[in-house]
Amino acid sequence: MLNDQYKMDFERQRKEIKDKVPSDKLPSRAEVHGKKKEEKYGRVKIINIFLAIFTLIPIIILLYVLSDLYSPDVPDQVPVEKVELSVGFHPTMTEYVGAVS
Repeated sequence: MLNDQYKMDFERQRKEIKDKVPSDKLPSRAEVHGKKKEEKYGRVKIINIFLAIFTLIPIIILLYVLSDLYSPDVPDQVPVEKVELSVGFHPTMTEYVGAVS
C-alpha cells in the first residue's frame, strides 16, 4: 500500500526537464575535447616548485657538512692550554670528609 502511495505522489509531482540549449546547437564531441584546456598556474606548477625546494634542502645540508669535514685548513686537533691543578682540600670540605668516613 505504501509503495502505491509513493508511486501516485511521484506521478502527480512529476515535471518535464527542459533543455537549456537545443540539441541541434550543441557542439560535437570532437570540438569540445579538441580544445586545449588552459592551465591555472602556467607551465610550472606549484607542486613542482615544492618538490624542487624540499629535494634541494637536504642535498645542500649534506654538501655543507661534507665540505666542512674534508676542509684542509681546519686542524684535526684543537690546541689545549696546560693548567696545573693543585690537589688539596678546601677548609670547609674537611667537615664532609669526616662525616663520610
